[in-house]
Amino acid sequence: EFDKFAKRIEKELAHRKKELSELSILVKGNMSDSEKNALRRATFPIIYSHWEGFVKRLGKEALSYIKNQKLSYIELQKTFSTIAIYQLMKGGLPTVEVKQTRMLMNFFAGDFTEVLNGNFDFGQTETWVDTQSNLKQEPLENILRLFCIKHNAESVSSGWLDNFVNTRNSISHGDLLQISENDFEDAFDRILKLLDLLKDCFFNYIENEGYKVANT
Repeated sequence: EFDKFAKRIEKELAHRKKELSELSILVKGNMSDSEKNALRRATFPIIYSHWEGFVKRLGKEALSYIKNQKLSYIELQKTFSTIAIYQLMKGGLPTVEVKQTRMLMNFFAGDFTEVLNGNFDFGQTETWVDTQSNLKQEPLENILRLFCIKHNAESVSSGWLDNFVNTRNSISHGDLLQISENDFEDAFDRILKLLDLLKDCFFNYIENEGYKVANT
């Protein structure tokens, strides 16, 4: 089953890399400086789209894979138990904060044992693989935290990633922001490296069953 998961992800990444590479070649083509700048601006949001799109697909595929293992919550990393709690709390339960707090007290007292003995079911993946339409450092870390995946902090530079997303937002809103050739190449190279980094992180995680509590 891991092989099928890996093939789907590899295929997903391959088509994204192909389009990005083709756009990079176009940007370097024979045209005026103003035309190149316009094309760099137009390409920047597409680079971001492939970044966000791949992370969402990766997270959703990983959740589906884990669900198909038919494991109980207590067999999984403790972060997954928050999903069980959320599913209960949203299902017509009191929204008063004091009562919600008491529910959490009940959980830590062991009153949710029956629920956590049930098989893992995440409901809607969008709830948990949430890029917030601005996949900066914080949303990325929230996604990785759910899976208990550790990453190389130096490889995911929060300052650069946040600036990259802010630049994309400015361009998408029509701001006349100039993108230099160096900035474009830097963004292109960094995103490709990040895509490969996250693919490798999830491959190792799934293959080594990092989602199980015994692997904490």
